[in-house]
Amino acid sequence: MPQPVRLESLAAEAEVHPSHFARVFKQHVGMTAGEYVRRLRVAAAVRHLEKAEGSLSDIAYQTGFADQSHMGRHFRRYLAAPPNAVMESLKLSEPPGRLS
Repeated sequence: MPQPVRLESLAAEAEVHPSHFARVFKQHVGMTAGEYVRRLRVAAAVRHLEKAEGSLSDIAYQTGFADQSHMGRHFRRYLAAPPNAVMESLKLSEPPGRLS
């Protein structure tokens, strides 16, 4: 499982105070560091779904979510669909002639 990303660790790496890091990060990226990490996790989970790599529980664990339910909440938040619907959508968009 990926290690959690801590704001304090990022700030220490940048050699600034955590509140300064958080403020500057949001100014430059347009979202909080936590939001950014959650979006990266959802994107990683989608890549796993595209490759059909494991069960939803396995994918949730591999991409840093606490469990499948936690991953599902973030899928609905960012993609407006649960993981199984995203997985079905990906299957439907496969090129013709591709073997599953």
